[in-house]
Amino acid sequence: MRPNWIPSTDQYTEIIPALNRMLGSWNCDGWKIFTSKIETFPLTSGVKTYTIGPGGAFNTVRPLYYNLANILYPTSPVVRKPVQILYNDEEWASITVQDIPGAPSWYMYPDMANPLTTIYLYPQPPAGYTLEIYTWQATAAFVLISDTVVLPPGYEEAIVWNLGVRMAAMYPHQSKLAPGAEKLAQKSLRAITTLNMRTPALHTDPSLAREWGNGYGWLDGGIR
Repeated sequence: MRPNWIPSTDQYTEIIPALNRMLGSWNCDGWKIFTSKIETFPLTSGVKTYTIGPGGAFNTVRPLYYNLANILYPTSPVVRKPVQILYNDEEWASITVQDIPGAPSWYMYPDMANPLTTIYLYPQPPAGYTLEIYTWQATAAFVLISDTVVLPPGYEEAIVWNLGVRMAAMYPHQSKLAPGAEKLAQKSLRAITTLNMRTPALHTDPSLAREWGNGYGWLDGGIR
C-alpha cells in the first residue's frame, strides 16, 4: 500500500466485508481452523430429528463440520459409544428402516442446511441418553474497525498480509504491493495451516485384520 495512505470511510465499509469473506473461505478448510468445540445435548426418547443452530432444538452456533460424535449412556461413570457420522446422502438413504426407537444410536446424518441444520439419528435412543459432538469453530468475524478479536499466534500475520493482497486487487489504481508481499502472504497462511494440520489415526478394517498364528493377516501374504 502507499505510505501514509488511510482508507476512506466508504473503503472501510468495503474492506471489512472483504476481510470477513476471506476468513469465511478459511473456515471451509479444517487446516486453517485452530480449535474444535465439544458440546453435549440431551436426547428425547424416540426422537429421530433435531435442529442445531441459533434457536434450534440444540441451541448453539451452527457447526461448520462435525469431526466426531458419541452417544453418552446414562450410567455412572458415563460410558461413551462412537456414532458414525454419515455425510453421504446415499449412505443415509440406504438405511431401509430408519425409525427404530429404544436403542442407542449407531449413525448420525447432518443435512448441513443453513441457518439450522437437521441432525438425523438411527436408531433413536430411549430417555436419558446424550449426544456429544466435536465440531469446527469458525474464526470470529469483524464488524467494526475497533473490534477486538483474540486469535492464536500467527493469525495476525496471515490476516494482515493476505488482506493486503486482496485490498491491492480491490483498489489497483490506489495500491502498490511491496516486493515479496504475495510470498509473505502465502508463507504466513502456510504456517497456520501446518500448525493446525492433524494426522488422522489409521485403522485396519476388522475384516482385513484376521489374526493367523502370530498375528499376521492375509494382507501380509499369510506369513506365520
